[in-house]
Amino acid sequence: MKEYLLTVFSVIFFSIIISFLIPEGKTNKLILSVVRLITIFVLIQPITKIFFKNDLKEDVADFNFVCTVYSKNQSREMQEHLKEEFFVESKCDIVIAYCEEGFIVEKTEIITFNAEEEINEKIYAYLVDLGYINITVNEQTY
Repeated sequence: MKEYLLTVFSVIFFSIIISFLIPEGKTNKLILSVVRLITIFVLIQPITKIFFKNDLKEDVADFNFVCTVYSKNQSREMQEHLKEEFFVESKCDIVIAYCEEGFIVEKTEIITFNAEEEINEKIYAYLVDLGYINITVNEQTY
């Protein structure tokens, strides 16, 4: 709000100075008309924000927080799904990021516990089929 008021006072002050400095004649009327239009546009600037949507990314959501929550939920769901589908205990780390296209999977890391290499290869192929990218499937033994 301070910025807006400062801009309004600056434009009004600038228009007053211009009206004193411009010599009389045809150009005087034209320049004063342009200065008045600029002043009007500055004055109605807050009203235009009502009619035009602002960028969603700036005003509505904290996308870093959303990505963090989404990543944790995806990781937990993937752990449960791998346990049901492949009967393997695992630790999943799926990183979700937001870009202009929307939410995307940035990284997928799966650590299986005491699983055979064949199971890890099946999990890798399964994730590729689902469209995950940057996939790492490793085995950790106790």
